[in-house]
Formats: sequence, structure tokens, C-alpha cells
Amino acid sequence: MRLAEKRHSMRMRWGVFFLILLLFLLVLADIGLWQPAVRVEHITISPSDAQLNPLVQKALAGTYAYIIPRDSIFFFPAGAIRSAILSARPDVAAVSIARTGFSSLAIKLDSRTPLARWCGTAASSSPADILAQDIASSVDGSCYLFDTTGFLYARTPAPHIASTSVTFASTTASTAAPLVPFPLYAPLASSSAPFLNTIAHAADLPPLFDLARQMHSFGTSVNAIVLRGGEADLFLASGTRVTYILGKEQQAYSLLEAVKNKISLSNGSLVYVDLRFPGKVYFLPVSAVKKKGG
Repeated sequence: MRLAEKRHSMRMRWGVFFLILLLFLLVLADIGLWQPAVRVEHITISPSDAQLNPLVQKALAGTYAYIIPRDSIFFFPAGAIRSAILSARPDVAAVSIARTGFSSLAIKLDSRTPLARWCGTAASSSPADILAQDIASSVDGSCYLFDTTGFLYARTPAPHIASTSVTFASTTASTAAPLVPFPLYAPLASSSAPFLNTIAHAADLPPLFDLARQMHSFGTSVNAIVLRGGEADLFLASGTRVTYILGKEQQAYSLLEAVKNKISLSNGSLVYVDLRFPGKVYFLPVSAVKKKGG
């Protein structure tokens, strides 16, 4: 036999040897993965939620290609567990999963922070200057908590609307009070049901709420906000409506500052203040409406 043929034959033998060795090691590793010592048996969920345990166990059931158990501590399906929990708990913003041993997992739930309540939409394309007539409540009559992304994730009771006040029932232990105390009436991103929907103008809400908080510097507070088209109506506790172009919060505040010694937003003397036009402040006194009606 020639030298070249001998070398080729030797390489073939070594190749077969290493292939057999590799298969042996893979089988050995697979046997190891099926051992109870490295299978997920203990699951801790924080905050505790017994209803989620069956969902996690279901995600861990079965195998990958009939070879590797899904509850292996080395190959557990973190993505499937996370998706199952987020689908079952819309109030959860994020799920972190960590190994705490060779047979245990720790799952931490991060709840959404409620920004405000969505309670419906504008009743029409033009304001009626009376909050109860300016709003159309949600179909089921409830409000919904939403987070900073505008995502509606939890149902809450609707407010009681009086002539000069808006009040909510006491917050339950399972529902955190939102950062913004007054309700929002705004269009949604889709025509589907409010639950799990998103507010259409979510990106415009932070500066809008900042402007609403600044109404305290004029001696009043906001009862509710109504969005219609590209405009925002701030219904004040005094009964006055303040309207401006959404996204123009700084200009609106500057205009109010410029006329704060000429008009009052706190004593109920104005029906509305219109800030939609650059450099202009239009307002309607209540006395003018009464005189006209008389």
C-alpha cells in the first residue's frame, strides 16, 4: 500500500473515531439534561401571583425536537414564559427571569406605572362649554388606566361629574392611583374596544399634562381634558374652558402669563379662553352670555 493511501486510511479511522466520540458525548450530555438535578422544579414569582404558575409550567412542558426537555435549567424557554405572562397580565410592563440554582427560577414582575385615566372621547367637533355635554363616555361606562405609552391596560370606575368638580371612587388596593388625577377624553389609535388599545396622541400627553399642572399658578386646577382634532380643551375647576393647539403648550402658557393681570381663570367669570391664534387671547365673559340671554 502506498504511503498516501495509508495516510488517507488513517485519517478516515480517526474521523470515524471522533464522530463516534462526539455522538457519545452528545448522548451523555442529553442524558445529563434529563436528570432531575438540572430540571426546573421551583419557581418563585414576585410579586406573588398563583394564577401565573400554571402558565409558566405550561411553557416549560414538552421538549425541543423530542431531545432536550424544555424545563432544563440550561435551555428553559425564557421568551415563551415572558410572552405568556405579558398576555395574561396587561398591567405588567416587563418580566425578568433569572436562575437561582440548578433547579429553580426567580421571576420578577415590573408593573406599569399608571399615568392617567382615559374615560372616553369628545362628544362633538366643537365644544359646548359644559363638561358633561362635551364628553362621550366609553361604551362600557368605565375608565381605563394608561401608562406613559398611552396603552390602556386596566379598567377603573368612571368619575362623577358635577357642575364644577370631577370625583372618582376610592382607589382599590389592586389599582394604583395615577400620577395625573383628572380624566382624559381623547381618540384612540384604533376603533376596537378601549381595553388594550392605545391613545392616538400619546406622544403629546406629557407636555399637555405639564401645562395642566401649571394652572395652579393661575389660582385654579384642571377638572378634565378633552382632545378634539389637534386641539386640547382644559376644563378648569372654576368652570372656564381653556383651548389651545396641541403641541403649543409653551406658547399657550406664555399667553396666559401675559394676560393674568387682566383676566381671571379662578373665579368663574369666563366661559372660555381661546389661545389657538399666535399672539392673541380671545375670551368670553359669563356676564356677556347672561346679558345676551337676558
